[in-house]
Amino acid sequence: MITFHQATSADLKCILAFDHIAQHDHTREICLQQAIDSGTLTTIRQDSKIIGYYIVEQHFFSHHFLSLLYIKPKVRNQGIGSQALIHILQQYQHVPKFFTSTNLSNSPMIHVLKKAGFQDSGIIYHLDDNDPELIFCYQPDTRRANKEMSQNT
Repeated sequence: MITFHQATSADLKCILAFDHIAQHDHTREICLQQAIDSGTLTTIRQDSKIIGYYIVEQHFFSHHFLSLLYIKPKVRNQGIGSQALIHILQQYQHVPKFFTSTNLSNSPMIHVLKKAGFQDSGIIYHLDDNDPELIFCYQPDTRRANKEMSQNT
């Protein structure tokens, strides 16, 4: 069973053990600690073991933004990212727009986002060399309205 818990400083060591980027990039570790301190990092657990995490902030033009969703490599491709995304969208169903981004090279995440109803919203070049950042937007009211319209036709 997958559960979600607000992260504490005690969780950081476990996260660092499987986050391959944080193992090589000290700024990622600092980012994670800041997210824990601000209460924006949530752990994803399976049988009480941390298998991933996500960070939702409200710094993207004053909109909520999923800045990071990370699943432990050993448990990827099992639907955990999709489950986490569903959970996140339920938590933020009250907001009119919810944004996230991913690299063009991250086709599994792009697939998960599209399946969840996210729409293309833009592209940013030059953040990562030769790998543009794609911006996506989820609008719960628009999604519901489109669903209702398709059911009525």
